[in-house]
Formats: sequence, structure tokens, C-alpha cells
Amino acid sequence: MDGTLLGRDSRVSAASAEIISDLSRRGALITVATARTAATVVPLLSSTFTLPPAIVMTGVAFWNRSKEAYDSVRFISDGERRDVAEVCRQARLHPFVYVMENDRFLYVYHDGDRLSDLEQAFYDDRCRLSLKRFCLHCSVPDDRRTVLWYAMGDHEAIFAAAGELRNRSDLSVSCYYDIFDRTKAHLEIFAPGVSKASALVALKARTGADRVVVFGDNLNDLPMMEVADYAVAVDNAFDEVKAAADMVIGPNYDDSVARFICEDFEKSNWDDCGRGHRRYAFFAPGEAETLCSRGFYRYSVVGKSKVCGYIGLHLFDVRQHLRCLRYDGDVDVRRAIAFSRDNLHYFAQQHSRVGSFPALIGVGEVEADVAHGHCAEQSV
Repeated sequence: MDGTLLGRDSRVSAASAEIISDLSRRGALITVATARTAATVVPLLSSTFTLPPAIVMTGVAFWNRSKEAYDSVRFISDGERRDVAEVCRQARLHPFVYVMENDRFLYVYHDGDRLSDLEQAFYDDRCRLSLKRFCLHCSVPDDRRTVLWYAMGDHEAIFAAAGELRNRSDLSVSCYYDIFDRTKAHLEIFAPGVSKASALVALKARTGADRVVVFGDNLNDLPMMEVADYAVAVDNAFDEVKAAADMVIGPNYDDSVARFICEDFEKSNWDDCGRGHRRYAFFAPGEAETLCSRGFYRYSVVGKSKVCGYIGLHLFDVRQHLRCLRYDGDVDVRRAIAFSRDNLHYFAQQHSRVGSFPALIGVGEVEADVAHGHCAEQSV
């Protein structure tokens, strides 16, 4: 989510939330694939409607938003846990160790005498979250099952520890630079086989999607990009991520991911008119995220009229500027030319007030983004 879907304030913007929620209600399956836990994913998506489970902790588990519970959790064995503890001790790292007590809550242990500045900032941002409890200056009890070991610090020490773990065990290791300070890095250690890529494959099977599109910005997104049908990098991504992508779009702070999905959704609706029902999936990371879509609806705007160009994004932009007009009962539609011969002409005749059908109202003269025969041209 960080670096792709989230903006500079580490939040989902109102515009992105509205686009994603609207597409989800129209049948798109949209979710996130992230290194975050449900403790931070839940509040970040509080204003965003999505249907499928979220991929959390880089693929350790899924978070079912409707049931408010983890499922398909992958635990680290006792032997693997001892290997991780030894490598971290040699590298002088004090990781946060995640323990899952049930299918809802995580307990996070840290046995260091004090927290570094980076660790303190991490703790301060999360210590009051409802789905996570911190136990500082404490070692993990021997009878607890761990799901994630997470360390942060100098990038040389972090990458060295990652290399040592890869050499001596089958554990899954994710290592990436801090997006705000590239002299720092983060190390995540999971059970063997855990990754965004493996979780993506599993989620694709769950949804029955035929095509998967992923969005990324950081090194931990590369495995997922390799197994996707189409990989998209944001403009603020690392050079290695851009090189691996099929396409580079705008930066994360410009709603670029949500806008790309909207455009691709509408384009697929148009291209798929008259064909059999198809299923697609979008996956976006960044500390990552996944946007998946299922079955682009061919008749998504008005009845069975053909969608001309990226009308969904066009209507969204128009609505953003004109929402205030819906409260003015004296504003009338002077002229409305239909999108198609059959549909919008009828709506224009039936709804003369702004409040009746605000998505079709424009200030002055509003022309369609793409000029096709029978496209709409409206004015107030």
C-alpha cells in the first residue's frame, strides 16, 4: 500500500477510495497485498469498499474483512525459529516477533533494552491499534507460535542478515529499502513458501480470475510481478521495479493506481462487448497492495449501451466538480445529447433537475473524453 495506493500522508485519498469503491460495487474484486498486518489495513481501508480478502504480512495470511479474521495462516516451525534467533543475534538485530494468539489478534514481542529511532517511530504509529498488542523488553514464550520476524536498521546489516538466512535455511526472506530513508532497510522472515507471489496465485484460484495485473514500487514486489499477467510500476518506484514492469504510470500521490484501474476496467468493458464473460484481477502493492477485478461488466453505464472510451473516469471527474450543484433546484438541463440512440436520450427527457441525475450534469459545455458516434455532449 505504501508507495503505490497510499499518498504522501500514508492514507488512501478520497478520490482513490471513491473510484475503488465504485468499481467494487459494479463487480470488480479489489483488495490489497501488503506487508502490513490487519491492524493497520483495517483503518486504512475504512472508507474503501472491497470484497475479496486482503493479502497481509507479505502473504503470511489472508484477512477476511467481512468475518474480521485471519485465515490460511502460515506458521514458522520451532527449528526455523531457532535459526532466525541465531542470525539476528549475530547481526545485532532485535526484531519485532509476531505471535498469533487466535484468528484475530497479534502479539508483538521485542527483547531489546531500548528502541532505535526507527523502531520507536514504528511502535508509536501502532501501539494503540485494536488488533495488535506490543510486549516490549520481553522474549517470546517458548510455547507461542510465531508467524513473522521483522527487523529494521542499517541497510548493510539488514541485507547481510538476509543473505545469511537464505544460505542456511528454507525460510522465506523479504528484504527492501525504507521508502523514506534509503540508508535504512527492512527485513521480514516468514515460513518457507510465503510470499506475495504465492498468495497472489492462491487468491487468483479463489476468484477464478483469468488475468492478473499487479502494481508495485519496492523490491519486495518483484516476485509478485513475475507471476502476474501484467505488471505496472508507479513513477516513484525503484529502478529495478520499473525495469521489471510492463508499464510505468504516474506517482503514488496522484491517485495513479486507482485511475489506471478505472481506465482499464472501462476499456475492458468496451473491448469485451458482445463476448463471453471474462474475469480479471488487479494486484497492487507498495508495502503493497492488490487490486483484483472479476468479470468486467460489459453493460456498466446505462442498460446495454456500449461504453465509449473511459467514461467511468470522465464521470468521476465531472461529479467531483459538480457535486455542489445537486442542491440547487433552479439549475436545469438545457440540452442533452444521448450516449446512445436508445438510453441517455430517454434519461435526459425524464430528468430535468440536477439532483435527479448528477452524474450526467456539467458546468458549461462538457464533452466526452473520447469522440465516438453517439457519445454524450451535455450542458447546464
